[in-house]
Amino acid sequence: MKTTGSVQEKNGRFYFVINLYDANGKRKIKWISTGLTVRGNKRKAESMLREVLLHYDETGELPTGRGGTYEKVDAKTAKPLPLPLQPVNKSEMLFLDYLNEWVQVHKASIQPATFISYNRMITGRITQYFEPLGLKLCEVTPQVLDEFQEKILLEGYTTNTVIHYHAIFGKAFKDAVRKDYLETNPMLKVDRPKKNSFRPNFYSKDEVQQLLEVSQDDPLHLCILITAYYGLRRSEVLGLKWSSIDFERKSITINHKVTEQLVNGKYVPVVSDVMKNKTSCRTLPLIPAVEEELLKQKEKQQLYRKLFKKSYSTEYLDFVCTDQEGKLIRPNFVTEHFDWLLTKYGLKHIRFHDLRHSCASLMVMNGVSMKQVQEWLGHSTFSTTADIYAHLDYKSKQGVCWGHCEPSGRIQAPQIIMDLSFIYKAYCDEEKAVFLCLMQKKKSQVRLNLRLLAEMVGFEPTCPIKDKTISSRSRYDRFDTSPSIFSWQIYDLYIANRP
Repeated sequence: MKTTGSVQEKNGRFYFVINLYDANGKRKIKWISTGLTVRGNKRKAESMLREVLLHYDETGELPTGRGGTYEKVDAKTAKPLPLPLQPVNKSEMLFLDYLNEWVQVHKASIQPATFISYNRMITGRITQYFEPLGLKLCEVTPQVLDEFQEKILLEGYTTNTVIHYHAIFGKAFKDAVRKDYLETNPMLKVDRPKKNSFRPNFYSKDEVQQLLEVSQDDPLHLCILITAYYGLRRSEVLGLKWSSIDFERKSITINHKVTEQLVNGKYVPVVSDVMKNKTSCRTLPLIPAVEEELLKQKEKQQLYRKLFKKSYSTEYLDFVCTDQEGKLIRPNFVTEHFDWLLTKYGLKHIRFHDLRHSCASLMVMNGVSMKQVQEWLGHSTFSTTADIYAHLDYKSKQGVCWGHCEPSGRIQAPQIIMDLSFIYKAYCDEEKAVFLCLMQKKKSQVRLNLRLLAEMVGFEPTCPIKDKTISSRSRYDRFDTSPSIFSWQIYDLYIANRP
């Protein structure tokens, strides 16, 4: 029995209406779009119908739609039969498809900021370059990747930019080899360019003082002040919490950060306690100038909460850097507003991050050791600090050449340097050490202040210290254990081994 059907009009287009019969003779109707408009296409639609009916009688296959490819159809249900599963050859997928799949798979295991960076690189320059090529994963050769890197350099970008793309390709292809999508990693044959020597841009002591003066009434003043004194990263200063500041013990702990993530086309703040590295979590002494501004900020927040009442956000009550409505100050706002502020007052243009370099450079040039600067900034390795600020350390030894020396040879410093130097030098004074110990005498253990004393003078115990428990943080490894609690023996050892 031959299959029958007709051509029908629907919504201005022609459709095939196929009559299918099951084993019991029950009719099933199947509608299939021809993709043809009604006007002027009736004969063509009827001709196509005859071909479809003939093809079905011979093979049992019907087009999937618009008269396209054919699929096997179950005569009983008039539904396409499932095709047998074919093994997926990932090496044959488009390179861009693989990269997009790869970055989404790793989204949960990388930092939000890293994911945003990877995604921007893939959807931006990588897509622009590779989409016209239409290369499969297995077709991406070392030569293609070399040409991509050369193009970046020809566009005027530094080798540091190329290194970022080299890194993402290396990771993606490494995973492809690990999952047996590829036999070899083409990036192993692509040279990684040498990193450009980095000389940080920073403010002098006078420029820092000027910036602090002109920003007095600016909403970003507190962020600028804290960053100038402590050299915090942008994410760290925005993540600072009141619960991490101990006004009684005069300490400030860096253990949270705030970044931004693109959600539905809009950047939203993301709070995290996962820092950039282990040493990024650090406790520092509370500098008097910063303490004063922090107390002012606390009063402002209380006042704004009373003024704005229900419209005041209660989500970020524990955060230091908030606006008048209690909302977190966004990272992008810090960058953009800081640039605007410098333009407004005609100051030398630097990045907000360069305040971190300014803090470090001022410390180095005023005799603070590289090791102490490393711990202050929260660098993961000493080499990072040394590589960035080695030239400053050399210049600091040429004190006379700087023209900032008193007859005694001591380098002059404005208030910001005096405060920074206080941290490292005042605690070294024996009288202050005795005073701190007397302050803690009623307690069975010496806590924060004496711990800081030991740290700042580079105290290295020469014999075992009993009853020592110290903190679990890796930066205290030089004490041979984990510090927060010392027995009184540490003071005796300090006196015996002080510089």
